[in-house]
Amino acid sequence: MEVLQAQNVKLSKSSSSLQARLANLQRKQEYEQKLKDSEVLRHQTDLSSSAQQTQGDGAGGAPAVKPGGDKQEDRAQKAARQNKHTALQVYSSALATLLDWVCEAHLRQALTELPTHPSDTYCAPDFIQERVFKVLPCLVDILRDNAANIRCCLPCLQFIYWSLLHIDQIQTQQNVSMSTTMRRLGEEIYYPKSAKVTEVEKIIGTPTVLNEKLKDALFLRSSNSHVRFLSALIVLKTLSRSDVLAQAFDVLKTELKEDQAKELFLYYQASSIITFYLKPVNKTFISVAVDVMLQMSSDSPFQRTFLESCGNEHFFRAAALLIRTPLPDIRVMERLSIVLQKLSKIRTNKRFFEIYTIVAIIQEMLVAGGNENAFLTLNLKSILFNLNVAVKS
Repeated sequence: MEVLQAQNVKLSKSSSSLQARLANLQRKQEYEQKLKDSEVLRHQTDLSSSAQQTQGDGAGGAPAVKPGGDKQEDRAQKAARQNKHTALQVYSSALATLLDWVCEAHLRQALTELPTHPSDTYCAPDFIQERVFKVLPCLVDILRDNAANIRCCLPCLQFIYWSLLHIDQIQTQQNVSMSTTMRRLGEEIYYPKSAKVTEVEKIIGTPTVLNEKLKDALFLRSSNSHVRFLSALIVLKTLSRSDVLAQAFDVLKTELKEDQAKELFLYYQASSIITFYLKPVNKTFISVAVDVMLQMSSDSPFQRTFLESCGNEHFFRAAALLIRTPLPDIRVMERLSIVLQKLSKIRTNKRFFEIYTIVAIIQEMLVAGGNENAFLTLNLKSILFNLNVAVKS
């Protein structure tokens, strides 16, 4: 009986995954069809304009009748109506889900003396994830249509970002089925519709060619710093191409020169995103990730809050792995030691230094390295001093 129940659960999860995958493919097909219809409509419009010009130039002004002209216009109008209907369905689906969510989880509960469900129900991961999975696919098209409208674009980006963090917390089979949607969201931000970057260019295009086609002031190039910052974080969460991630990091580092961006960094709890790139498996981006952490730990009104946000197992586990890994550039270790030195001043972090044997690793580095690098040695000794640990001779 237990075996049958286990098989039933497994088949149910598989069915849900396949249904979600099918829905994603259907949306993608609808979008591709919409693009084709748009091209047909544009082509028909061009033909109609040419025909009208020919009629005007005809001898004696006699109208020239083009065979099948009415049918072509009918097809163009039909394609336009179909595109409008598809867009309306996308917006209606997203709006209906969001309004239902707000009414059920907030408005009704605020006015009901005895709520039908405990408020904790509406904060449960499963409840949130179910609604997130319904809305995210719609946002691909909504972002595409409102890329230049910051008033609409920014809330969409915020919803996408927080949804990605929620999805990370729950590892389910549905997460795999949502990977296509996440990638499409990331691509829509990095390759906006108006840039007209083909699928082939996304895969094999050189950075020079892509940059020429990505000049529109949208998302990463928006005039709004909040949009640029949030777009960079989403790209880092959803895409994997090296040159794309490098540009997202460049945007992030540029923005973090201002205190406003540092405040946004804390608001969006971005430490976990950067910590992911501190792992040895991400060798290409270790240096730039350490640079971001160093920027955030520099003197500012937000330094203390940032350092406290790094006081967790996730960060110290990544830092310990990084310290154990031989790095070709000693400057990366120097910059990391600055961050660790500041973290060592917070008493509650001492247990993390001990649990992940960072103290022992530092002592080994001091014994093995001697005074070859005075700056690094000074920082490592300062870490041990802050932790009240004696330096081994």
